[in-house]
Amino acid sequence: MASSINIGVFNLGNAVAAWLAGATITTSLGLTSAGLVGGLMTSLGLVLAIVAVVLRRKAQGTQATISVVEHQPAQ
Repeated sequence: MASSINIGVFNLGNAVAAWLAGATITTSLGLTSAGLVGGLMTSLGLVLAIVAVVLRRKAQGTQATISVVEHQPAQ
């Protein structure tokens, strides 16, 4: 069930992005607007993913920060 929902939402996002890109191409922005729409849709997806991670960590009671692990070279 979760897999089918995941695929359905992916297809919906793909269709919305294609429609938005097509709509902006017909404006005075031209073909370069398709790349802008792609960048905006990707940024929106990244923001939603970060919000989901923060909310999940908050619900679990863990610290809601994202940390970066540094690689320590072997000696």
